[in-house]
Amino acid sequence: GPRQLVEEEGVLLETPGRVMAELEAPRLSASRRSAIVAASVVSLAAVCAVAACATLRASSGSAIAAVTMGAEGRPMELMAERRKAPWECSWDGFACSDTRCCSKPGSRCYQKNDFWAACRPSCEPGEEMEGDEAGGKWSCKPLSEPAPPLCSWEDENCKDSGCCRRQGFTCYERDESWGRCGLSCDHARTKANDTVPWSCRALGGDVGVHLIQKSSYPAGTSLYCFTVVTPKGLVAPGVKEGYEQSLLEMMSSKKVGIFRCNATSVFEGKRVHKGDWQSVVNTDIFLHAWSQVKAKGAYKEFDWTVKADADAVFFPHRLRMHLASMGPPASTPVYLQNINFKFHF
Repeated sequence: GPRQLVEEEGVLLETPGRVMAELEAPRLSASRRSAIVAASVVSLAAVCAVAACATLRASSGSAIAAVTMGAEGRPMELMAERRKAPWECSWDGFACSDTRCCSKPGSRCYQKNDFWAACRPSCEPGEEMEGDEAGGKWSCKPLSEPAPPLCSWEDENCKDSGCCRRQGFTCYERDESWGRCGLSCDHARTKANDTVPWSCRALGGDVGVHLIQKSSYPAGTSLYCFTVVTPKGLVAPGVKEGYEQSLLEMMSSKKVGIFRCNATSVFEGKRVHKGDWQSVVNTDIFLHAWSQVKAKGAYKEFDWTVKADADAVFFPHRLRMHLASMGPPASTPVYLQNINFKFHF
């Protein structure tokens, strides 16, 4: 394929500038030039491979790279059309004349008149629209395409979304109907436990991490809090087995800790074991806990979901105070970084 030929010819695709320089080299053979162009068209990742394109990759999801060749085989145009991240677009009911895109999957930016346009799931020309307090009929001229599906997690089919939720991951195509996110195609294929051949075409990367600014329409501060307790779980030397249960009973009776949240759940965990490096292997434990949260569904009724260790000193009123001060936007997926180390939580 094109990429293999590029590697054999010793071409390193680092940045668009480097690609252009390679293409313009007078000693470049026709086959080598064709290989570079083909590799550039295969995916944007082949062009934006290092820090020079970090900004573009961090803010892009699915992208298209195109090269138009002149009569002498020289590049006339190198373009990248990227997918906008949800925070760059407008939520339903909000103005979209400037953004010309919507955050909610399936919604479009519709024009009401020369002075107003908003994102909506649908629009009926000549009718008044529900939720429009100003009243008046809408022209319903679409100013955008329907918003694409949300980016995908690793175990989801990313073929339609063309992007990944996890930072640093890329959506790789297996075939016309299926794709998976991974650090590389081999990584995605291994995680899928798949033995069939993959095309490994890169459909798009992540949409990056965005630091939320204070909003004029902030989210509320209601809290759904939960903890996980494992009967006879692993404890530190000198700590009494089962101490978490007695702690929770005390906190419940005094209405402190997680029991001062708007709603509280206590889930039963699984026993952990130590890995090869004598560290606790707990990934499956976390996945099991969050699956219980999802199954119960109580989190849907509140603005924020909080997971706290049973022995954590936690003051819900202080968290509410910080949330009110930060004022993050409503109806936007957000998580809080509470330590400045590695995973930040």
